[in-house]
Amino acid sequence: MVNKKITDLTDLPTPVAADVIAIVDDVGGAGVATKKATLSNALAAYDAQTSTLENKTINTSSNTLTVAPADVTGTAAILGANTFTGSQTLPGTILKSQGTPGIGGLTFEPTASNSIGHLVINPSGTNNRAQLSITRQSDPTTNVDALSFGSDIVATNEFGFRTFSAGTGTTRPFSFYVDATKVLNFPANASGVEVNVGMDMLGNNIDNIQNLVHDTSVTTTALDFTGDQLQTISIAANTTFTTSNLAIGRSKTIKITTDGTLRTYTFPAWKFGGAEPADQAASKVGILTITSFGTTDADCIAAYAVEE
Repeated sequence: MVNKKITDLTDLPTPVAADVIAIVDDVGGAGVATKKATLSNALAAYDAQTSTLENKTINTSSNTLTVAPADVTGTAAILGANTFTGSQTLPGTILKSQGTPGIGGLTFEPTASNSIGHLVINPSGTNNRAQLSITRQSDPTTNVDALSFGSDIVATNEFGFRTFSAGTGTTRPFSFYVDATKVLNFPANASGVEVNVGMDMLGNNIDNIQNLVHDTSVTTTALDFTGDQLQTISIAANTTFTTSNLAIGRSKTIKITTDGTLRTYTFPAWKFGGAEPADQAASKVGILTITSFGTTDADCIAAYAVEE
């Protein structure tokens, strides 16, 4: 074989792995020399330097992405500087539309037949807090409206849902739907901001209740209809009742105890089902019930009874 320059060699358009190529070893070093290597070994050396997800081309013809353990190296920046430990396999990870227009998603699908697909979020170290959060902002690093579910996210030793905001974000109402029908709502005020007024069942039934157990509290003569439904009051003077926060469907039952003297009553413009009481005898217990069918005292129906 006549010696030729590399540039004078015949081009081989379809090399195979066993073909031999020239290698200049230790370029720039003291031991620079021309050696040979198989094409397959040269490609393996290249793959060893580029076996990360960085600058990779993903074939999405089947809408699937299979990640080998070695390919996980270098994804720390993408995954928030968190690296995988233990098994580095993401079996059946699918990046695709979920079948709803305008919605994309990440699906974790187990490879074993009929196995349970699940996502586990563990706390680290001795910490017990782990949570999954969903935000309304594409970049929630500064301003955020969010819904979180997790362990110890507000108080210790409990699991909970939490709506919260930060920066210029707004805490939003929290609702449950069956298909497109809202069945439960934690209400909001006129500005759309969540308020602590309990659950709104939206006209749906609450079935199969064994007992409905009320809180009770002490009231003044100013009856606030956002307070407990069952209340007590002890009166030691002639008494005039007033109301606030009346609304359709709100009601109160008041246990009234008089001291050792007969005490007179003055009521708002309620309508009594029966005789309106003028007073209550000394050292007696009476029951006063008021149901509101509107927002004024004239919309209230009251009933009263006293022990003999």
